[in-house]
Amino acid sequence: MAAHDNNFRFYDFVFEKRFGVLYRTFTNSSLTTIEQFGSGKLKILDFGCGTGRLSIPLTQKGHHVFGVDICEGMLDILRQKANDLNLVVPTATDLSLVNEINFDLALSVFTVNNYISDPEVLRTTFQSIYNKLKSGGLFFLDLAKRDVYLGVFERGGIIQNKRENNFSDHVSIFFHLNLEHCNYSEIVSGKLPDGTEFNYEEHFQLRYWSSVFVKQMLAEIGFIDTDRNFHLAPDAEYFLFRKP
Repeated sequence: MAAHDNNFRFYDFVFEKRFGVLYRTFTNSSLTTIEQFGSGKLKILDFGCGTGRLSIPLTQKGHHVFGVDICEGMLDILRQKANDLNLVVPTATDLSLVNEINFDLALSVFTVNNYISDPEVLRTTFQSIYNKLKSGGLFFLDLAKRDVYLGVFERGGIIQNKRENNFSDHVSIFFHLNLEHCNYSEIVSGKLPDGTEFNYEEHFQLRYWSSVFVKQMLAEIGFIDTDRNFHLAPDAEYFLFRKP
């Protein structure tokens, strides 16, 4: 079972409740930053697109976006959103199923890369993204900061423990001894705006990747670090790489 297989129906609602205005502000800041990476209509590969947090508004701005996410349910939500807005957003559950090439820009943000726990899978993912970019194409990615993991460890693994009317949200992480591998867990229940009650549990693995390790891997693949700095969120580092 893939991450978010149990909560894709409620993902947007829960994240709005969990982070509120910060979630919307972060999304808008991400879109503003992405818009600086090129002029005109871009061909964008959104890896880990989820329910279309970035794919939908980027498509509305006139860009051609191809969304990739391992969770078919998340893609179902994205496709329904696109259909409701009369947009076309092609999707796939794996990069190997993306037949298009010559993308101007690839995205892998919102700590998507931390869902990958195997270094060879991470390398294969980056290599596939490299192969699908045009010469001069850009790769924008983020990684969770080490301090974030350490901070959660010091709090006993608790990330969120919110209880309010019609919404209960408990999120925690169980760390392995090396503090790199961890088991993520969230137990959520509540009531949707239409009155529908829901509850679910999500359990999956995450892994911390150091920026030094990832940068070295990207360099070995052939990417060039642009050395540009971005400060979109306090809990993640952002990098922009270019294909020669």
